[in-house]
Amino acid sequence: MTDPSSPIDQIITASGVANCTNGGWFWYCDAHDTHGNADSEGEARAVSAAHSAYKARDAAASLLADPEYDPAIDGLADPDDPEFNQCEIVVYEPSAHRSAASV
Repeated sequence: MTDPSSPIDQIITASGVANCTNGGWFWYCDAHDTHGNADSEGEARAVSAAHSAYKARDAAASLLADPEYDPAIDGLADPDDPEFNQCEIVVYEPSAHRSAASV
């Protein structure tokens, strides 16, 4: 059983995510408090991977824009560096959140 006070359960219950898509798949990024619906596990994983890549590139770009950033001292800002990917993505199966939504 899930904790009805957790952010993910509140999102699922409030949005009725189990009924929003054909397949009922759902992904959630705890680091950015972001979620999305999908019709399949593959779609959920692809969209959440795109979210992670976007956020990593955004973090690297922010570093480059910092006037105190010096690549000669700090090294190059590589968005593929794990330092820039702070996402913690969880993909939920339809049955998992359908039961959570009914709690």
